[in-house]
Amino acid sequence: MLADPGQTVRVNEDTLEDTLLFVGILSGRGYRHRRLAVREAWANQCQVPGVSVCRFMLSEDEVTPQVSKEVEQHGDIVLVREKTNYKSILLKTFFVLEYAIKHYDVRFILKTDDDAYVHVEALPGHKWNNIVFYNHTGLKTYPNYMMGGGYILSGDVAKMLLDMNSKMRLKFTPIEDATLGFWLMSMDLRHVDHPKMYTYAVPCCFKAPVRKEGQRIVTRFQLQDDIEQQICSNDPWIILHKIDSPTKMRYIGSKVNSCNKTADSMSVAPSIAHWVKRKEAPDDEDATPTEVILQRRQ
Repeated sequence: MLADPGQTVRVNEDTLEDTLLFVGILSGRGYRHRRLAVREAWANQCQVPGVSVCRFMLSEDEVTPQVSKEVEQHGDIVLVREKTNYKSILLKTFFVLEYAIKHYDVRFILKTDDDAYVHVEALPGHKWNNIVFYNHTGLKTYPNYMMGGGYILSGDVAKMLLDMNSKMRLKFTPIEDATLGFWLMSMDLRHVDHPKMYTYAVPCCFKAPVRKEGQRIVTRFQLQDDIEQQICSNDPWIILHKIDSPTKMRYIGSKVNSCNKTADSMSVAPSIAHWVKRKEAPDDEDATPTEVILQRRQ
């Protein structure tokens, strides 16, 4: 269980497990089929002590006998002490940060959804406004923010947000990703617009099925050419969001697992290597103490 919003987070960092990456996956009561596909496709590979850990986030009132059995069987579900309502997505997102900071000495935190494929082995914007966001924040346009399908915060940024919330209570709105941008807008952060995070609002990332003339058979799944070409490269896609069926999720997982993995292919993807190695090179003049990875937007 997690603490209530606003409660001071006290962490004894000497007793926490050193972890490079924590992945928080937002899910819900009716999405067991998605969680099973995500585990099979990539999340089970994420559970590497000292390197990475993945957890699904559900609200406490989403627990059913089937969810309880799933918790006991897999041990990868965290229950958020909040009822399911219009703020659920943002509350779960906040608790991703809190859970990661309370339980791990973590360098990076990745938030994603249960319809996204995350290539964990490769890891080790303005928009129009709406009246609800304006009523909560007073802003006429959304601040620069990361699309909710997947983004990465450094651990020190997450700690700063938790500290701010314990002192002044952050505003929670129904719009999770834009609200996180609102929370971060006052911080002097480096935003990285990463080209290998497919987190757009359109389904990923298959060609439309084609019916062959004179045949009743429709072609099998085919990835889009740019996705197919990079799926096994040494700098692959990190997040593929809006995968609209568990079968497609498993298909992508099987494609990645069938790649010819050499010693080089198991290393950190070149496009993120600078950020991961930053802690090992404190004299780097380009390094900053707080960073957030902001993925590419359309």
